[in-house]
Amino acid sequence: MAFIVLLITIIWIAFEHSMGWNTVRHDTGEYARMLPAFVYWASIFILIKNIRREQGTLTFAQGRKAGILTALIYSLGFTVIIIFYQQFINPEFYPTLKAFTLAKLHAHNATQAQIDSEMKELQMSFSGSAVSYVMLFAFSFVWGVLLSAIASAIYKTKKTVSS
Repeated sequence: MAFIVLLITIIWIAFEHSMGWNTVRHDTGEYARMLPAFVYWASIFILIKNIRREQGTLTFAQGRKAGILTALIYSLGFTVIIIFYQQFINPEFYPTLKAFTLAKLHAHNATQAQIDSEMKELQMSFSGSAVSYVMLFAFSFVWGVLLSAIASAIYKTKKTVSS
């Protein structure tokens, strides 16, 4: 499942790039960039539900194990994709996103403290530094682990009492 979602992610990023959503149309890109995350999160629920359907039964531990493995594979793959994208395909991503964000903050009459805070967050998240990539991996992985616990709790089969 993780590999299918990674393929969808690659296709979506290529589409976004071709539409200019990560270059000159950050106004659309700031929303469009969320699609792979939603697909990834939904895939964890689909995966765990499918395991229960195929096996006929599912323990919480089985669901968590499958979800964590999927989260690990996806998070590593997604981080590599983003590193490749930012370093080789669109090295201007961060500078253009930074300029877009600054213009948006100025248009909304943000205070200097708000601007400084937003710029710090932007740098930590999108600057292309090792820290930003570690945070990307950690964020993706932690969300996957949390959602796998929720999906496992929802889809686990109830124990029956035998007489």
